[in-house]
Amino acid sequence: MLKVAFLSAGTQLLSAGADGLIKLWNVRTAECIATFDAHEDKIWALALENSDGNVAASGGSDGSIAIWKDSTEADRENALKEAETEALREQELDNAVYDEKWEEAAGLAIDMGRPARLLSVVKRALDQEDANQIMVNVAKSLDEQQLKTTLEYCREWNAHSKNCGCAQAMLHAILSEHSPEELLAVPGVEGIIDGIEAYTKRHRSRIDRLIRSAYIVDFILGGMGVLFEDDGDVREREEGAEKKRSKVAAGA
Repeated sequence: MLKVAFLSAGTQLLSAGADGLIKLWNVRTAECIATFDAHEDKIWALALENSDGNVAASGGSDGSIAIWKDSTEADRENALKEAETEALREQELDNAVYDEKWEEAAGLAIDMGRPARLLSVVKRALDQEDANQIMVNVAKSLDEQQLKTTLEYCREWNAHSKNCGCAQAMLHAILSEHSPEELLAVPGVEGIIDGIEAYTKRHRSRIDRLIRSAYIVDFILGGMGVLFEDDGDVREREEGAEKKRSKVAAGA
């Protein structure tokens, strides 16, 4: 540390170091609040316009002078605007789901970077009677960037058995509506597909084991004669038994 200056009525400290960095510190907690980089060599000079520190100047061995202005208020206003915009988009997403506008809802969830919300949209869509057509329409509406993001989400969902069904449904719709050439044009798609394929093989093996186990249960129950029969078989057996009883009664 080569130069220091107090600001904000002594509650903050600005330091300039030999590493070419300027750091803003909270005096009470000794915590570094922010780091600024504008020099390539040691910073020997640091001056404030006033005690508030709204404007500062720094100079270093690299022969450059940097002027710094306090942007706290501007950053706070930008954060408020971003929060307001995010709240409006959340409301738009909720409205789209409520109105069953699945393509719009999926697009909003993807653009907002909300994989959990997109997963919720897919689950709701799969509960509809025309689920296959809905998924196809959603896949058809995706542009290249949205397609990449959706494939990345599918890779994450597919890693968990609870969500693998949604991942496979979304992946099936994408493969149905987008040609191999379109998919290969997506940046980094090879690595994404490799990740999806690895877990898909595991899920397939698990399903195969489950099916074989179900066949074994059917075989055992069939051998024990306790499998459920349809109404026709039951009625036919009862009629046959009734005929036998009638013949026995007639003979007696």
